[in-house]
Amino acid sequence: MSFRINRLIEQLSDYGNHDSCVRELISIGEPALPQLTLALIQSTDEQSIYGIFRILNGIGGPAVQALVQVLIHGSNAVRVAALQALASLGTEARDATPHLIKAMNDEDDEVRLMASYALLSAGQRAEQLLPTLQALLTTREDGYIFVVYEMITMMHKEGDDISAMIPLVLEQLHHPLPFVRGGAMSLLGDLGVVDAVPQLVPFLYDSTLEAFALDALETLDTPAARQAIERFHEITGR
Repeated sequence: MSFRINRLIEQLSDYGNHDSCVRELISIGEPALPQLTLALIQSTDEQSIYGIFRILNGIGGPAVQALVQVLIHGSNAVRVAALQALASLGTEARDATPHLIKAMNDEDDEVRLMASYALLSAGQRAEQLLPTLQALLTTREDGYIFVVYEMITMMHKEGDDISAMIPLVLEQLHHPLPFVRGGAMSLLGDLGVVDAVPQLVPFLYDSTLEAFALDALETLDTPAARQAIERFHEITGR
């Protein structure tokens, strides 16, 4: 069996055999974990690494300790991928909590972000995560900021107190990137931040962002929001 496992792992780099090897290794399950972990740490082939993460995710809970060992990998991208796999396991990854907390102090901000996401997925609540999210929300300027937005929404739905994040979300309305501003509008609507209405109204007349502003104001549905929407329709004829 050990020889067969090693052979399957070697073939992960072969595009033609990749998917069938992934399926067979998932079916082998826990007995393949030691060799999969070693291969993941040693491999430099991106397709093999991607395949091993697929396998570990398919194996599920028993793969948690294998994924934890990868959190010390020298590649930021590999650490991020390991954390994404742990996040996908949800509460099955609860035993990894001490390692995830340690990863929140990683030198790479994407690693810290995904560690926070994995902790939230594993059942950790807002008090532990807010400082990291606050720092990330003030420094990120790319698509990963939407992971922060998603996490804030998740915590809100769980009934966690996310009031400390609201001023930072409001600040994103002045972010230089339009998609970040639009995401902030949607989030403010979902969170029911009625105090944001005056700041949202001017965006009704920004052709790039009017749809975001309109949706957020309709969601908030205050008298001021309804009045602003009516005025918008009067002016634009739409």
